[in-house]
Formats: sequence, structure tokens, C-alpha cells
Amino acid sequence: MFTKHHVKQITFVLACFAIASGCSSTTAQIPAKVDNAYAIGQRIDTNCITQVTEREQAVQASNSPAQFMALANQATRCIENIRFFPSHPDKQLAMRFNALAVVNFVKSGDITAAKDSLAQFKRRFAQQDLVFDDYTSFIDTATALLEPDLSSRQLAMLNINPVLRGELTRARQWALQ
Repeated sequence: MFTKHHVKQITFVLACFAIASGCSSTTAQIPAKVDNAYAIGQRIDTNCITQVTEREQAVQASNSPAQFMALANQATRCIENIRFFPSHPDKQLAMRFNALAVVNFVKSGDITAAKDSLAQFKRRFAQQDLVFDDYTSFIDTATALLEPDLSSRQLAMLNINPVLRGELTRARQWALQ
């Protein structure tokens, strides 16, 4: 017999894999080196981008929470202390790195860090979102995974993958029994 805790754990793992498959299909674009005449602002370090990209490919093959945590921390470090205004040339890459951090914090099991990273995404990129290949929302998907107390109506209003929605609904049904 599954307890509520078991159902939540199983659903959480399935949801993590659903999110990871959407995020991993996107490739990073390395921006050109910054020349001195470019006065818009600080850019993401190209070495940091390369390191995150290489580590991301290596971590996908492993199933190590420590590796997921290291990738999340490295992606976070690449974009910290940089202000990404609306026309910043690295804004999309920064959004992707922030989302990568959220997903990998979830996969590492550090839900508190994942929630903090999601809150940072919402502050840093206000009224902006990333869209997965299936046209679902990164913010809505992360919210569905990280906020277990959403009502059925709130869950129904989120733009998330139908498979994930079904798994979350099924987990809630099991939890009620």
C-alpha cells in the first residue's frame, strides 16, 4: 500500500524527468566576445557558458544528485551579479541558465533552492517566461512541481504538459485516499 509520502515521491520523480526532457532539448548559444565599444552592460563569461554546456551534457548521462547540484550552482554563478535588462544580448541565455538551475535543484532533491531559484527567475525576468518544445510554460511547470498545495482549479489553469498534469492529478487522488 502506498502512503501519501510514497505517492508524492513517485510523482515528484516522474515530474522531474518530464521537465528535464523539455529543458535538455535546448542548446546554449555562446555569445561573441565582448569588445570595449559594447557599452550596454556586462555579458555572461564565455568560459562559464562553455563549462555549463559541457557539464550539462555529462550530467544527463549520470543520475547523481551531487552532479545535478553542481550543475545548478554553476549555472547560477554564471548569471549572478549581472543585470539583464529587456534588450540585454544574453537575456535568453540567462533565462535558460536560471531555468536549468531550477530543474537541477529539483533533480538534486534541494526543493528549497529550487523554489529560491524560481523566485529569482520571476524577479529577474518579470513578466517573461520560457516555452518548452510542446509550447508549455517553464514557470507554470515549475510552479506545479514546487507548490504541492495548489487547488484543482489552480492546477487546471496552468500551461503544463498534459502528462505531467495527469501525474499530478493522479498523485493528488492517491493522497486523498
